[in-house]
Amino acid sequence: MTIVRVLAAISLFIAVVTIQTTHAQITPQMVDAAKKEGEVAFYGALPVNIVKRITDAFEKKYGIAVKHWRGDATEIVNRVLTEARAGRPIFDVNLGNEAVMQALDEKGILGVFDPPAAKGYPQQFRDPDMRMTAWRVLPYGINYNQTWHQAGAVGRMFTIGAKYTF
Repeated sequence: MTIVRVLAAISLFIAVVTIQTTHAQITPQMVDAAKKEGEVAFYGALPVNIVKRITDAFEKKYGIAVKHWRGDATEIVNRVLTEARAGRPIFDVNLGNEAVMQALDEKGILGVFDPPAAKGYPQQFRDPDMRMTAWRVLPYGINYNQTWHQAGAVGRMFTIGAKYTF
């Protein structure tokens, strides 16, 4: 796996994922280098039906096959670290949460990636070392099963919880 292939794979895949290909700095040389390698290995926890749409679009646009491996955060970290310890890292692109990015960054596995689309991100969401670029923000909420809670009980529980600062 060459550095050109890694950079090409990351740039190409993130461009497709973020639907901002007009901002990506993808050169014909990067595409050619990735094509010579034959495929892009992508690890991530996205559902298969979503990845299929992304990889189909990527393959159609660039003519480079994408090999997807799906696992949860722990499985991704374990697989990448095992490959690295064996001296045979396979993945080109990893899409993981903060825990995955931190675990891999601590082991020195992540390369620098500063996509042009991220230049407009608020500074607090940018990694100063440019190895852990966020590409989405996930909302989290408190949800209650209406069949388990009596009317009004949820409101009281939420009010009690709102008194505490986490």
